[in-house]
Amino acid sequence: CIYFHPEAFTTTGPALMGRNAAGESFLRGFLEHSTSDIIYVYVENKEHAQAFDELHKHKCNGREVNFLGPANIADLSRAGCLFYPGPSLKPLSINRQSFDSTSWSLCGITHTTASQLAMTSIVDIISSPLERWDALICPSTAVKSHVEVMLEEQTKFLKDHIGLNRITYPEMPVIPLGVHTEDFKSSVDEKSSARLKLAIHEDEIVVLYVGRLSFHAKAHPLAMYQALEVASRETKKKIVLIESG
Repeated sequence: CIYFHPEAFTTTGPALMGRNAAGESFLRGFLEHSTSDIIYVYVENKEHAQAFDELHKHKCNGREVNFLGPANIADLSRAGCLFYPGPSLKPLSINRQSFDSTSWSLCGITHTTASQLAMTSIVDIISSPLERWDALICPSTAVKSHVEVMLEEQTKFLKDHIGLNRITYPEMPVIPLGVHTEDFKSSVDEKSSARLKLAIHEDEIVVLYVGRLSFHAKAHPLAMYQALEVASRETKKKIVLIESG
């Protein structure tokens, strides 16, 4: 079951972030490739259900869309797993406390680990009624390493402060974000036209960076610059870097 909030699964909002693009791409892939006869969608209110119908129902290929919400949360047991597009699993695990904790599993994802909200949500895992059959997806080994460090430090603090002696961590699989490769295909004519427009010669290597340039909250560009310097020396070609973000 997909926990659907319109803002988390669209790239047309007022502030485009990487998680918006990742969410939209994931939902599109899920609806295209899921083999389920029923698409389960969890929504907070009627407006979010209407937004799903308007934005995504045509991608369901005629399959039944079953909306779940706070009033019939127990029906999540029919889906078996609730996917939440963020790391804030504590409220969902508390809500599940009213039922058998084996009724459904919870699965979140963390796209960043350097913001205050993300860090708070991650360390809250330790004080949440999560189980070993729940999961927090990490899109890279770097993200997982940071998550593990934060959990380790918080665990040490709680052991010293309140004598914590029972800890249950969810699964933390590394699943890189997927892309729809057909969206990035371009013809030879399109490439030549773009090079001409940007005054880039045919023998020059073009590198495109698409993302947020924020050294404290996202990606520090230094590593990319260093890698391109090495590539330039080894190929002995001019490299044109286009930063679009």
